[in-house]
Amino acid sequence: MFEQTDFERGPAMPGANDRFAQNLALLRKSRGLSQEQLAEALGVSRQSVSKWESGVCLPELATLDALCAQFGCTLDALLRGSVEEQSLAALDAYDKARNAFARSVTAGVAAILAGVTAAAACALVLPTAESVQVLAFFLPVVAGVVVLVAGGLQFGAEEKKHPAVDIVYPPARVAAFDRRYPWLMAAPIGLIIAAVAAAGVLASSLGDAVGVLVTAGVTLAVPVLVWAGMQKGKYEAPDEARRKRDDPDFAKREELTGKAIAVLWLLVVLVYLLWGFFADGWETGWPVFAAGGLLTAVIAVVLEKDGK
Repeated sequence: MFEQTDFERGPAMPGANDRFAQNLALLRKSRGLSQEQLAEALGVSRQSVSKWESGVCLPELATLDALCAQFGCTLDALLRGSVEEQSLAALDAYDKARNAFARSVTAGVAAILAGVTAAAACALVLPTAESVQVLAFFLPVVAGVVVLVAGGLQFGAEEKKHPAVDIVYPPARVAAFDRRYPWLMAAPIGLIIAAVAAAGVLASSLGDAVGVLVTAGVTLAVPVLVWAGMQKGKYEAPDEARRKRDDPDFAKREELTGKAIAVLWLLVVLVYLLWGFFADGWETGWPVFAAGGLLTAVIAVVLEKDGK
């Protein structure tokens, strides 16, 4: 079906065959492609790809150019460089940027929730000092928003240097995180349940302080959930980025989901602020955040179910 001669002749480059063979095999496997799939994309036979990866020969220049376009690398890197070393360097930089972004988002969310808890506590201790309540709420919230915005902008700049589509995490590393992930999610959920249960048991003795107890539990637990979720997203982002590149419909669904969730949380914050200011609901308004979390999950399921 395919012409073999042109693709099985390679330029005589001492040592190039072995380096090219290693680079090609690593690039192909990192993209989750079989030899047959790569051959089909290039319009050659699977046997040709097998020979290249075995170091038997090099493809001709036109095919080398097609390989560079396929994997987003330069010809010099493909023939003479070390794709593995470059991939590890890019992975390390991307991972550090992702972790920094996760820390900023976690800190921002924690600050915002701390403002909610502080406002509730002030309303309980200093019920007539409305200015103190407002400051206790807005100062942490403003700080949290600043951290969120700055972290997002910084990560956006870093991601342009090392796009997720080019990143491949070692399977063992992903598997190790997957073993910890259920505990990272279960522990804070257990804390929230414990806070709610304690509030129910101690309601008669704590009185109005019950709301502060629950809010404090949420403030401690939610940042852990955010951190765990962002770490999970860090490992899933490269596969999702490649799927977006290869599946325009999936990319549109993801964009729509992101916009819907962003609008939802703007509404959640707005509802809480209105509830607090006009109904004195700083202590009792925390359920809107729990409802926001549930609706986020619903939106993700509803908008993405067609792509599963």
